[in-house]
Amino acid sequence: MYTQIGEKVYQNYEKEGKANNDLLEFCDQIKQANDKIVELQDKLLEISGKKVCVSCQKEIEADVQFCPHCGGKQD
Repeated sequence: MYTQIGEKVYQNYEKEGKANNDLLEFCDQIKQANDKIVELQDKLLEISGKKVCVSCQKEIEADVQFCPHCGGKQD
């Protein structure tokens, strides 16, 4: 239940950009950690020659024009 309460507080923070003053620092730290995770995932994709499909969000080769999973046209 503690975990669920924390998730609800953070979801509210993401949606509205605010939280109780005593929780704001924790929410900011979580956001920074999540941003870093996304940055590192993007670097891993780049290094491995892959990207994420704009339609189905599956990992695909960086040089394809159409996703082999869903057929979605890539940018």
